Amino acid sequence: MHWLANPQVYLAGCSLTLTPGNAEEAVRTLFLRRHGVYYAEGLAAQFSERLSDVAALLLLAAVGLSQFPRLRPALVTAAAALGLALTLLAQGNWLQHCADRASVRPGRRWTLLRHAARLIEQARRCHSLPLPPFALTLGVLAWATEALVLYRILQQIGQAVTVQTAVFAEASTILAGALTIVPGGVGGTEATLLALLALSGVPGPQALASTALSRLTTLWFTLGIGLMALAASRRAVQRT
Repeated sequence: MHWLANPQVYLAGCSLTLTPGNAEEAVRTLFLRRHGVYYAEGLAAQFSERLSDVAALLLLAAVGLSQFPRLRPALVTAAAALGLALTLLAQGNWLQHCADRASVRPGRRWTLLRHAARLIEQARRCHSLPLPPFALTLGVLAWATEALVLYRILQQIGQAVTVQTAVFAEASTILAGALTIVPGGVGGTEATLLALLALSGVPGPQALASTALSRLTTLWFTLGIGLMALAASRRAVQRT
């Protein structure tokens, strides 16, 4: 797969950020298939990307954790869950055991288990050196950029919030939004950010304005770019 195709595939998936059922991953998988990437491999790559995102966000949240000591247990729990997931991912024996059992048993449940084991096995390939540190570094830089956007917005409306607070607030709200079943984390993300800004001493009107502007320049801006990338990808498909 040519490296120039990756940005277009990724951005095209962003057009479905607000759809239920992780449709953005599905559409990326479909576009990747056109470039010779099988469905299991495409889903595995996106699963690994999500793990890298969670790791990057937890690292960023740790930057300002000292200012929100009451939230330390939640962050520690999330970090422990991520560590457990990565540990299980590094162990191939249990995957092979699941695949062997599923291959000799009939039924839809065992078929799904077999496919899940294959997907996780493919994801293990994405966590061999030197890829994880590289992916983690890119993730930290990308999410930190969003946090700096929030910081600049707060500064512009006259709120003397530290960079550490803005980084923690942004990283924590993205993680909280990801835990909701609402597409794009809409609602949960905004509510969490408002609560954290209030804890930081930002008045209600300013907190509401900064939250709206932050989401406009991140989620909705990304959605617009994704729609343009999707249109370009559809035109490319029609020409072939």
